[in-house]
Amino acid sequence: MKRLGAGTAYTAVVIATFSLIGCESVSKQGLGTVAGGAAGALLGSQFGSGTGQILAIIGGTVAGAWLGSELAAYLDEQDQQEAAEAVQTAAVTGEGQGWTNPDTGNSGTTEVAATNKTTDPVNVKVLKDRVEQVPPLTLDASGPHKVTANANVRGGPGTDYKVVGSLNAGDTVAVTGKVQNADWFLINKGGIGTGFVYANILEAAPADKTLAAYDGDTPNSNEVAEITVLAERTCRTITHTVQLSDGATKQEEVTACSGPNGWEIKPAT
Repeated sequence: MKRLGAGTAYTAVVIATFSLIGCESVSKQGLGTVAGGAAGALLGSQFGSGTGQILAIIGGTVAGAWLGSELAAYLDEQDQQEAAEAVQTAAVTGEGQGWTNPDTGNSGTTEVAATNKTTDPVNVKVLKDRVEQVPPLTLDASGPHKVTANANVRGGPGTDYKVVGSLNAGDTVAVTGKVQNADWFLINKGGIGTGFVYANILEAAPADKTLAAYDGDTPNSNEVAEITVLAERTCRTITHTVQLSDGATKQEEVTACSGPNGWEIKPAT
């Protein structure tokens, strides 16, 4: 288990918006912050209500995580940041995490209780004039990827598809997923697929890297198609235990699944 100290930021780049289904107003129980892409987001929802709200992080990188309102009520802002980063990092890495805040005396641990793969139909948004087809994918929510060599972006997973753009060595891009049985990634901008890149020219990038700009104007809705694709997803059950300074222990369990635009996190059932 890895430990995060107070003030340690698991940095991530936020390149679009957060979509929260059924979220109520944010208070201490539901702190919402976006720290310039450095600390992600802490969004409290009706976590214990059983309504199954999902926080979808748009952008192909893990940009944040959220805490249940009941647990968040016992934590100050710094505690919530440390705790959310621990849940987020456990989802990305599959490894248990720890955090502590010497200012409050509170601490916590996250343990990955289970990891499994599921295959489900998912909706993927793409630019219609750039992406010709989207075959089955293995969704990738591991974070930004760095481009290691100049490369063309193509309209499909192969060199026989038209060139729809280009990337330069050193650029950093968001990845939706890897084409199954082929060495091609679907990349995206703001959660919208912009084309395919050969897998061998991408490698995992530090989460504080700035994503490459999309070489075009912000698309209108009529330029975007939503395609249903069969996709393999990684799902993790994460147990989060908090030890309060008064000796009390609080615990909650969440399920985090990779989605086409990042991680989707909801109360475990």
